[in-house]
Amino acid sequence: MQRLWPQITVLTCVDPTTRLFSFIIFFSIFTQLINLNKTGSIFMNIKPREFLYIPNLLSLSRIVLIIPIFYLLSEPDGRHYWLLIILAVIAALTDTLDGFLSRRLNQVTELGILLDPLADKISMGLGFIALTLYRHFPLPILIYLLYRDFMIILISSIALKRIGKPHMPNFFGKANTTVLAVTGLLFLLNVPATYLNPLLILCYITIFVSGVSYAFVGVRLLGWQGAHRVLYWIFLVLLTGILISLTIKLRFLL
Repeated sequence: MQRLWPQITVLTCVDPTTRLFSFIIFFSIFTQLINLNKTGSIFMNIKPREFLYIPNLLSLSRIVLIIPIFYLLSEPDGRHYWLLIILAVIAALTDTLDGFLSRRLNQVTELGILLDPLADKISMGLGFIALTLYRHFPLPILIYLLYRDFMIILISSIALKRIGKPHMPNFFGKANTTVLAVTGLLFLLNVPATYLNPLLILCYITIFVSGVSYAFVGVRLLGWQGAHRVLYWIFLVLLTGILISLTIKLRFLL
């Protein structure tokens, strides 16, 4: 408890913008689970044995692994450096293997469709919060990632209410997760900024592209036309513009 208290103190003193978006993302995840419970249909289709399917176990393990990863990132002396690298690599591999094995083993389930993106949101969110807090990773990546994920979760909630099942991650979302995981891992391996900065730029690009792709998904799920669709895009553009203006003076690269 004595070792944990300084970490709690650091978390309460972190940049207010980071605290706000960290709260938003995890509150949104909680809200999505509440929506799942209200719809009921997805839980009715989940069978207990699906929790033992290898792809779903891999997704669950990614959520579990982020706990020791977060703790190891918070260590100031880095005495468990290689353990941190090994756990980070394993967590990244589970993200690749769960989708591949679910198709290969014919174990695509609604539980897996829910767990995979949920594991991504939790592991990426907590991972980059820790990198930003303790390893001086560029703050805008974290802010834009949490903002994008907040919007994705809203769209997923809409999908649950309208079609009774969660919206599956698209290519751009999975590509962004891969780019972020590779960048974070190379950052931990102390790769020179000369090579990391192009990857950071690619992170910003994929966050933006995946965000736009999910915004189009949102339009389709809402079914809005005419003035409602125009107002939808105006709201998103204004909200994104305000966020960018608030972060424009931050350090974007290493």
